[in-house]
Amino acid sequence: MSLDLAPVTYIATEASTAVAMHATKAIIYRHFVAFDAHAWRLAALLSLGMVMGSWIGKRTVERLSVERFRTVVGILLALMGAQMVVFG
Repeated sequence: MSLDLAPVTYIATEASTAVAMHATKAIIYRHFVAFDAHAWRLAALLSLGMVMGSWIGKRTVERLSVERFRTVVGILLALMGAQMVVFG
């Protein structure tokens, strides 16, 4: 947040990182775990859900002012930090 980038840039960076992480997991799982056709269909459905969620999130973030985005992200980070402190 201290880099003063546009909110969509932060989201795009997170999405790119998530794609790389999930692609790596898929390669490893394919090599070490025998998924059946049902598991792959479920993975495809979940992937579609992630893409749709990213699209909706992008549209939502584009409507927020930079100040509102920073406030929302700050509040969410504080809540997640508090949850980790309380519940481990």
